Amino acid sequence: AMERRAKAEAQARLRQAVEAELATLPAHVVAQVGVEDAWQRISRAGTAGRLLTRPDALTLIAMAGEILRRLPAPGTRVDRRRLLPGDPHALDEGQPLARLVLALADKSRLRPRLAWNSLGVDLDDLTGGLIALGIYPRGWTVPVAAVLTLPPRELQHVDWPSPAMAGEWVFVTENPSVVAAAADSIADLTASGPAARPIRLLCTSGTPSSLEVEAIKGLVEAGWRVAVRADFDPPGLFHVRTLLDACPTATPWRMDADTYRKAVRRREPSDSMSVCARDTPWDPDLGVAMHTTGIPAYEEDLHPELMNDLLTGTPPCDQSPSR
Repeated sequence: AMERRAKAEAQARLRQAVEAELATLPAHVVAQVGVEDAWQRISRAGTAGRLLTRPDALTLIAMAGEILRRLPAPGTRVDRRRLLPGDPHALDEGQPLARLVLALADKSRLRPRLAWNSLGVDLDDLTGGLIALGIYPRGWTVPVAAVLTLPPRELQHVDWPSPAMAGEWVFVTENPSVVAAAADSIADLTASGPAARPIRLLCTSGTPSSLEVEAIKGLVEAGWRVAVRADFDPPGLFHVRTLLDACPTATPWRMDADTYRKAVRRREPSDSMSVCARDTPWDPDLGVAMHTTGIPAYEEDLHPELMNDLLTGTPPCDQSPSR
């Protein structure tokens, strides 16, 4: 009983400290952060429990409050390394202070680069970006089957080449495993002679940043046809909606109800998903099927079909946009 009481008292002290810090946030930060339910949110996420195990928890909370107060006003940005003077690495990915700040800001579910970007904070421009196979900026000479990462510094002003012929496709995927399989397929084919058709594939490694979306939009403007896909789960659907909104002429690539049903047969039941027809405007039946079945399916479940599309150079003809 004494141990439970001590734990409850420690939780109360931490909660009081968190709420005291959040009470001092400027209005532009309050507008971005769910102040009222912050303690409940970080408790559900396990962040509060981890704080209880730290002897420096109160110091960490005070530092997190200071970081939140320094977040830039709308229309301005700040370098993450300058948010805590004297310690440019305190907010590096995986650091306790970085995790706490993002949890308090309700950004833990996002990739770190996206999370900080949404708060007006810039990371370095040399990590992250798009993984590229067979499609590179104009003037680049790259060996066949070589996989490169185009970091934000290159994507900022990327100049894509135009297709040699009208109607040529660039595919966009969410998962690096698809790129690895495609590169292996090219290597196998070129071992016995030149591949009949190049594979052009970009990978966002999760939900794309606004810069990555703009770079993919640039492909359309350069004359390429673009086919996009992701996992059959809520983040994947958001990913596809984001790209289709930015590139209305892009085509969903095997993101239809029939493909989902075939993929999901290969998986074991899991927790139900909160998905509806509104989440899949390119194919409302897909949202209904995902809601009814309640099982996510992943790109890895479709590797044979995706490799076939990449090697033939076109997505299935029945996947043209219907919006």
